[in-house]
Amino acid sequence: MPVHLTAYRERRVLKRLHASSLSVCSVLGSQILVSFVIAILGSILLTILSMIVFKSNAPKMWELLIPAFILGTLCFTSLGVLAGSDSAEHTLRTGNRAAVVFCADDTGGAGPPREAMSNVMNAVG
Repeated sequence: MPVHLTAYRERRVLKRLHASSLSVCSVLGSQILVSFVIAILGSILLTILSMIVFKSNAPKMWELLIPAFILGTLCFTSLGVLAGSDSAEHTLRTGNRAAVVFCADDTGGAGPPREAMSNVMNAVG
């Protein structure tokens, strides 16, 4: 989502959308909806693959998983929008996006395997 909004801003599409009859809520709502659909599809695919490859169990507490998923998706979407929109320079936005991606990878557990990390990295977590 932030990549699209940043590209829209650089190409002045946002100004054209603002001049048209489209509301800001409809543009942001559609972007958030697309982010949710992509996140849901990715999560379902990841869950199915982990159940097949690693013989893991399906989530047991759906009543807690669903609100946590929604909250997490909203948080990372808002961080992405912030990273893509807070600066005028393209290089600074790229650095901000990289920082958000690294944070998302770390909190999502998509880091290197423990065997490849040093003792200090394993101790930190």
